Amino acid sequence: MPTPCTPTCLVRLRPDLPPLPTMRPAPPTVVRRLAVTRHVAAGLTAGLLGACGGGDSPVSPAPTSAVHFVGQAVAAGAASLAGLRFFARRDAAPAQDYGAALDASGAFRLDASLPGAATDSLTLAVDADAGVTRTVRPVVVRVTRGTAPTALRPLLVPRAVALPAAGSYAGTMLTVSLRDAFTPVCATVSDANCNSFFPRDWLTGVEVWPEASLPVPLAFNRPGSAGPIAAADSAALWSIVRQMERDLGRPLFRPATLADLAAPDSTGYSMGAVLVSIDPGLGVTRGYTNWIWSANRDVVASRTRLGSAAMFAAPSLVTHELLHALGFHHTCAWTTVMGGYGCGSSQGASVADAAGFALAYEVRAAQAIGAPTTGLAESRAGELRFELGVVADRGAADTPRAARAPAGAEDASSRPRVVRGVAVREAGAP
Repeated sequence: MPTPCTPTCLVRLRPDLPPLPTMRPAPPTVVRRLAVTRHVAAGLTAGLLGACGGGDSPVSPAPTSAVHFVGQAVAAGAASLAGLRFFARRDAAPAQDYGAALDASGAFRLDASLPGAATDSLTLAVDADAGVTRTVRPVVVRVTRGTAPTALRPLLVPRAVALPAAGSYAGTMLTVSLRDAFTPVCATVSDANCNSFFPRDWLTGVEVWPEASLPVPLAFNRPGSAGPIAAADSAALWSIVRQMERDLGRPLFRPATLADLAAPDSTGYSMGAVLVSIDPGLGVTRGYTNWIWSANRDVVASRTRLGSAAMFAAPSLVTHELLHALGFHHTCAWTTVMGGYGCGSSQGASVADAAGFALAYEVRAAQAIGAPTTGLAESRAGELRFELGVVADRGAADTPRAARAPAGAEDASSRPRVVRGVAVREAGAP
């Protein structure tokens, strides 16, 4: 007579499946999950139907120790907390997963006993439960058991954003892929042009003008220009700015004069403002923008140079440079005004540009108020691994958090400076 199918027998015949709960009871608050992926039915059925013949001795379980996780999710924008679970997985074979539901406020608690040592790798994740449609990007954090945080505040990033009701794209709901938003336009990391719409620095925190600073004062730096700026040039630029604001769905800039602002320093920055000037050395049809941000990730000043007065009437160039002045970089991942390096640029901010812009401000608000312990890196990793099936990625988002470079140090186009006695970081792009 065949040996009855017991949990021990199942583990011996199917080492790819974790032990059943009867082998090691979990507390009532703990809910077992047999795989990080939600498609386990076929594998589980095959394991149960496999013959358990033979009279082998039971396999001794590995030594276990308790792990405890307490957390509070931080929702960006309109991210929904419904149907979400927190999971902890021991990555070493046999992989074992435990899960706990998030309550209506986003709080969760998980207590479990896991086999293994302090150096064992764990994957911590927040994702939609089986059968629930994803409305937020999964969050993935890779840690060792010995360094695993016990208090978690995972950032939940919505998969789609609703564009403002007042704007060119009013009523549009658009999905924003973090993989696309962080895809650089080329591979040379040290090249200032080879960044992504969401700059690499944003993997650890979004760096934009704070809400309270919008609309940002914008003035012409006539004393710092190599050519005259006429009233007609000003009118042409402000016409483009107003269309840019309609496209992005919010006020962004307000007219100012140098007399209204802090005097520019030797490098051309006026703290709290955007200065625009003419620099023929760039080339007649070119532009270049530099921007700086403080330690708390607020952009605090920008300076935009155009190659000639004629470019004040060039919608694509002006919009492109002023999006740099707001903290955004290049992309070829979608139709965009931020192209020009490996792809073309549209005449104005596209609907995808507007969606990326809106998501950035939703995430920034959540990071400023909710103090999450994860960022866009972990949400990008969740999209890659759980939604797109990319198990490993060479980008920083799939690197264990403790091993990543410090904020602001991910690429050579971000560099430290001191402006008016304030320590800042600076980026620049054409």
